[in-house]
Amino acid sequence: ANVRAYQVVPAVQVGQWNQQLREGYRSRIAADPSFPQKSLTEVLLAAGTQFAAEVTRRGADRLIPEADFVVPAILTAVFGKYYSMWRVAKTASSGIDDENAEEKRE
Repeated sequence: ANVRAYQVVPAVQVGQWNQQLREGYRSRIAADPSFPQKSLTEVLLAAGTQFAAEVTRRGADRLIPEADFVVPAILTAVFGKYYSMWRVAKTASSGIDDENAEEKRE
């Protein structure tokens, strides 16, 4: 049988990732104090737009029976939108967006 073993992520790596995420969030707030409000607005718009698309696609009467498709679609829209917003947000350390900062470092 072809069984794949799952690799456990060490707690140290999770802690480092968590620290980097916190630093990134602080840096974005320092560069743009309205970042949390903008984030919330983007997330709500993504969720609302995707929900409206699901209602249009499936019909209101099919949302609950097809929740196993509806919920992941909404979450994918939210995560995708937030990730793209995160990547282009200005940071205090660079004063410019992340993409340009990465190019300048190379």
